[in-house]
Amino acid sequence: LTDRMVPETGVHPSMIVANRVLPALFTRRQQAVVDRLGDAESDLVAAAGRGVLAVLESATITEARRRIGGQHLDRLAAGTTGIPMVMVPELFTRATGARVVSQVADALSEELL
Repeated sequence: LTDRMVPETGVHPSMIVANRVLPALFTRRQQAVVDRLGDAESDLVAAAGRGVLAVLESATITEARRRIGGQHLDRLAAGTTGIPMVMVPELFTRATGARVVSQVADALSEELL
């Protein structure tokens, strides 16, 4: 799209905004432990109940989404060299309106400083 932008619109891109970027849930050290939790599944269920399986699955899915998103961001950055990119984090809210707009504005403000 950036290759087509100037010829088709006459506008030069000045910035790319990546929205809803998922934060890392775990440090690298923590991730190594999380990656091995499946090996202790029966012990975890015995200690915390069957609900722990849903928590583990959710963390695994969310981390996979974050990694895939990171790969997309890396590819985007590589294909748009010279154009700065700012990231707006995922807000994890269902609400809309002034409060969410304010949160997005705050996140952008942090990135632009």
